[in-house]
Amino acid sequence: MPGHRLREYAVLWKVSLREDGSKVLDDYGQPVLLDPVEIRAEWKAKNPPAQRLGRGVVNQIVSVDREIPLGSKLWQGKLTALPNVTSLTSLNLFEVIDYQEEKQRGWTYTRKVYCGQAGATIPDV
Repeated sequence: MPGHRLREYAVLWKVSLREDGSKVLDDYGQPVLLDPVEIRAEWKAKNPPAQRLGRGVVNQIVSVDREIPLGSKLWQGKLTALPNVTSLTSLNLFEVIDYQEEKQRGWTYTRKVYCGQAGATIPDV
């Protein structure tokens, strides 16, 4: 789906990847997340019934404007609306557990991420 058709926003903490596509891990074995960026998105189903995928339970399906690696985190809203990152908050964060991309007519793509509940704190980057 072209970015101009995506009328909503998400804040993305993308998983850091090596050139070979593997995730960069911290000293505790957790994926390293890059600084948050605002992306165009379409949060299609606000409360879809939970679906089970091989990687976890899907709580949210989001159309996005770019490829997003598994393990990345998403928050619904604009970067400017993100609460103070130094405090713990009750953010509704989602973790990307599946990504699908379909080529449409010409150069247009439909990109969707399937997300599970990630927790209630902002990732520490």
